[in-house]
Amino acid sequence: MERFKEQIARTVSQIGDQFSSESDVKVMLENMNDRVLSSYDPPAEETIAAVPSVQPSSQTSTPRKKIRSKTSEEDEIIDSIDAAYFIDNDAFDAIDYELKKLCDIDMCYEDIQRERFRLKSQHTVVSKKISTLIMQKSSSYTAQVGEMEKIRDEVGQVMDEIMTIRKALALATDQTRTCLGLIANEKKKSVLNELKMTLTTIKSFHETENRIRETIEEGNFPLAIQMLIETQITAASYSQFRCVNDVINNLTEMSRLLENELTAQLSTIAVVFDSEKYRFVYTAYEMLEKTDVVAEKLISVFNEAIETTTSAVILDKLDEHDRREDATYNSLCLKLENEQASITFREMGFVLCRSFHAYHKILQYHSTEPTTEASQKIYKTLLESRSDIFLAATRRLLTLIESRDFVCLKFDHILDIVDSINRFNNIGKTYFSCDQQKLADSIEKRTETYFDRYHNERMEELAMFIENESFTLCPVPFQFTIFDLQDFEFLKESRQEFDNMKIREETSEHSENSVELIGNDWQNPFCQAAIRSRLQSSYSQKSSDDRSYSTSSAPDHLRSQESFSEDPLDEPTNLPTPNLCNTALNLLRFFGRYLRMTALLPTLCSKSAPAIIELYEFFFASMCHIFGSEGAECVGRIPRLVACLDSISKKFTKEKERSSPFRKVFQKDGDEKLYPSLSPAVQIAFIDNLYGACERIIAVNSIEFVARQLDLIRPVIESLLLEDVRDYLSNILDVFYTQVLPCQTDAKTLIVDASASRSLRLKSLVENVAAVKWDIGELRSDHNSYVDLLVQDYEVFSIRIGTIKDSDQMNLSDSMEKFFWERAIYYSFKALVQGYGDGGKCSTEGRALMQLDFQNILMKLERLCGIKPVPHANFVDGYIKAYYLPENGLEQWIRSHSEYSSKQLSSLLGAAAHVSKKARLRILDALKD
Repeated sequence: MERFKEQIARTVSQIGDQFSSESDVKVMLENMNDRVLSSYDPPAEETIAAVPSVQPSSQTSTPRKKIRSKTSEEDEIIDSIDAAYFIDNDAFDAIDYELKKLCDIDMCYEDIQRERFRLKSQHTVVSKKISTLIMQKSSSYTAQVGEMEKIRDEVGQVMDEIMTIRKALALATDQTRTCLGLIANEKKKSVLNELKMTLTTIKSFHETENRIRETIEEGNFPLAIQMLIETQITAASYSQFRCVNDVINNLTEMSRLLENELTAQLSTIAVVFDSEKYRFVYTAYEMLEKTDVVAEKLISVFNEAIETTTSAVILDKLDEHDRREDATYNSLCLKLENEQASITFREMGFVLCRSFHAYHKILQYHSTEPTTEASQKIYKTLLESRSDIFLAATRRLLTLIESRDFVCLKFDHILDIVDSINRFNNIGKTYFSCDQQKLADSIEKRTETYFDRYHNERMEELAMFIENESFTLCPVPFQFTIFDLQDFEFLKESRQEFDNMKIREETSEHSENSVELIGNDWQNPFCQAAIRSRLQSSYSQKSSDDRSYSTSSAPDHLRSQESFSEDPLDEPTNLPTPNLCNTALNLLRFFGRYLRMTALLPTLCSKSAPAIIELYEFFFASMCHIFGSEGAECVGRIPRLVACLDSISKKFTKEKERSSPFRKVFQKDGDEKLYPSLSPAVQIAFIDNLYGACERIIAVNSIEFVARQLDLIRPVIESLLLEDVRDYLSNILDVFYTQVLPCQTDAKTLIVDASASRSLRLKSLVENVAAVKWDIGELRSDHNSYVDLLVQDYEVFSIRIGTIKDSDQMNLSDSMEKFFWERAIYYSFKALVQGYGDGGKCSTEGRALMQLDFQNILMKLERLCGIKPVPHANFVDGYIKAYYLPENGLEQWIRSHSEYSSKQLSSLLGAAAHVSKKARLRILDALKD
């Protein structure tokens, strides 16, 4: 029984493992009820029917023998049962089994009946046997049923405990499942966080890659290198990811990109220097440990920058169809138009000086930064390569110069080009220790050729100005000098350059072995601000430091400028403005241009100094020709002026015969003539305006003013002379300043005399004076009529002079007014003497009358002209009084007064009755000699 309980327990345990709910247990128990009947359950009807009623043993009357026989019989029947019925096989079908046996043999009805009875008997025996066994085991069965009831109760208790356990297990399972879910979620969260961190790191690699690119583009190369190295180190720990390997490959490519960007940044710095950018670049090379290639790369990028920027300047000036990518620099220079040449040189100088400034800034960086061995090596290499860089730039400029035909360029463009080349060469001498003579020689050769043509054009232009000159007043300030012209502004700049040069020389004396670097305050001489500063008008107020400039330390031409550039407020304001014609002003500008060109190119001094002299001589001779030729028959000969004009004419005639560049100046309309004619618009043939007195005064003042300015600029001219031609040109200048320039006073006399000699009716005066009877016997109290005629002419002359003075056509100074009066008086008194000499015989009373008439003239003339004493009065008074001299005194007087003509002296001798005939003949013979 205990074994049965243990088996049942094991069975229940197994079943409990298979079922997880109370319903499953219930089903299992129901199935067990089908197998084991309870003692309380009634037997099935079939079982009751199958079990025969058992009679009590007391009621059985069958003998034991009979029972034994029946038992044996039943045993035989049971033994006759086929073994198939005893096999434990749920799928066994007894009916099918019996029918199959019948199918295999031929049987009749009796056989079937016999087989039926056999099976029936077997069934009866079996049933009986079962019933007997049941009855035999009923007590045991009852006991077993009781035990089963106990077992059922115990199983019920077990089931209750199992249900309790299952409920607790379900609760624990739920709790465990919840906890395990939380643990699983936490684990997933941890895994996801790790995955997120990994993905974030991988993403940071890509972001860092882009950031590195941006940093490289921004030029912060040290930061880019630091980020690159850190990213490569960090990415190495994630090399198991394919995307990270791609990032590592990209970072490797970026390292090469970084080196290319460093080179590109150096190229940018070589054009426009930025100290911060260069510090980044050099620090990057230090971090990459490649400082040994920096110097070589710098020299390479500077040479490349020079080529690139100069080509870009040329390309910018060309038309679209002239630009070709495969065109060489030489071919591009040849395509450049002449109008663009000046600005091209200036822009090219600007970009080259910008590169020079960057080069020196890099030198300064390596000389002032903490000196390392690598930095010192770079500094030394760059310092040794300065001349090579400057020569590379010089070759580009030289190519551009050789491509230009200077004859086709304008003068201002030539000056700009020469000025640009000079400034460029000065930079080379000062900061690169390189004097490129080939560049200077090339520009000098072309400029000298250009100067001949330019001077020819200026002579033609001067002739054109004179022919079209209206001789009207050109407004200039009263303190105006040649240095106030913008063309002489270069002198102020020359003075500043002289000061700078002197400072550099003094500095170099103290540090002969030091290297001069471009300073922080250095201004590119080709930038617009520097050009505007150089071209600033000189009419502006001079600053106090300019006035306090010590002329003793400056060259002669700068001292001259200083002396005539004082503050205009220090000058008197009541002075008249100069009477200048437009031609004179343009002539001064020509002088300025010539001197400026010579200052820029000193080798031109052998041409410019004679050219300045020729310009003035042509202007001077033209003025004398125009205003001195008409009415020359009335003007006295001035020997010095005649000799000077003859010398000038011979020079120009000689130049014309030699087919000089001035030939066109002397050849007009097929007629060869030396000087231009007066413009038809200028009227100088009428006495009402005193034969063009205004125009004559302007011409005279123009000559005088130009002569004074030439005297002022003589130190400038002499300071520009080179040593090899100084002696030759000094002789030419000496001749000019001692023989030609002083003739301005004679020209003034000639031009004014041509007007003053015709402003009075002198011919009528001579005739009226000669018609007077001077051999009178007694002295009269009234004067002769010619006195009134002459005084009337003086009055008219005074009115005309007053009209000119009151007009705004010119500024008639008191000195010029007096000079006009003086010349008019001179010719009127000369006419008086001529009339007195033509008067024939004269008595003492007649001489007294002459004296009376002349005193009346002087009295009235003094009131009209306002000059005391009247000029040239002694000329007439001496001639009149010479009559009273004794014979010896008269002879001596005649010998000492050569201003009188032989005819006048002969008349004087003829009128002097007290002179013997012998003495008269002797004196006349002496006059003829």
